[in-house]
Amino acid sequence: MQMYKVSFQTRYNDIIDIGECLVCAANNELAADMIRESLRLPISSTIFEVNRIKPSIYSLSRKEVIKNQNFHNHQTDKDPSVFMLSASCSIKAYSETSAWNRFSKSISERSFANKAVIEDGGIKDLEMNCERKELTPRSPAIEKQSIYKCPQIFAGGMARGR
Repeated sequence: MQMYKVSFQTRYNDIIDIGECLVCAANNELAADMIRESLRLPISSTIFEVNRIKPSIYSLSRKEVIKNQNFHNHQTDKDPSVFMLSASCSIKAYSETSAWNRFSKSISERSFANKAVIEDGGIKDLEMNCERKELTPRSPAIEKQSIYKCPQIFAGGMARGR
């Protein structure tokens, strides 16, 4: 088995579907067939470009961690804060999936680059708000567990023995 990068282009009535996939297959033809069958692409209107990736390894993620840090606890000295986020915009797209993809891509680009201007022409009036929510102390567990009992009157009053 070898790793292949398969680029495809499919033409529908008024939409062109373009994509890239990684696949492990025995040869170029099988790689294209696997993509065609898994994505249900039409044979007659799809163009494939298959390239072998050498060496057959693709890194998904890699990072370096300082030895003295606790690997599971990445918190700083302070406790994390709670943030209330909201975002809304109008997007021109051919499908709901492509609209969500454009929306998420524009939000991630803006958050990393701190840009006020979005270059994508299909996105109109992007509004993003972030407010820090102040933490309120939790009520003690004893208050949640307390049970109210009405006062009881015992027979005998003051003459009753202790």
